[in-house]
Amino acid sequence: MLSGDTAMIGKSAFENSKWLRNVSNAQAVTSIKAQAFFGCQSLESIDLSDDLTELGNRCFEHCISLKEIHISDKLEVIPQRAFFRCKGLHELFIPESVKVIEDEAFAFCDNLEDVSIALETGVSESAFAYCERIRIHRYSSE
Repeated sequence: MLSGDTAMIGKSAFENSKWLRNVSNAQAVTSIKAQAFFGCQSLESIDLSDDLTELGNRCFEHCISLKEIHISDKLEVIPQRAFFRCKGLHELFIPESVKVIEDEAFAFCDNLEDVSIALETGVSESAFAYCERIRIHRYSSE
């Protein structure tokens, strides 16, 4: 559990924390730096803030148990490998505020099936690489 006034989760803060299952009380977090939760293989959920504006590269890479992620409508970029190999993800709604989904952001998310993305969002060719079951639904923001 984070303190209620935690605004930033630093680079590699919880990297490879084997026993971390849930992160709660993250409503004040506006920034998650690179590799903050990299390799947290037991992480199932994180209660992210609606005010989150920054995700660092590889911030949730190899979080294979992560089942659900809420993406803030203040976030503009989903960076490289942010959710790489998050095999627990099944569906995802990406708000229209996201302008770019970078290389391999969701690559190897084997169970990812339904993804909704705004028509205006730029999606790297490799953003969803090796997601064999995926169905991408593009929606209009109007």
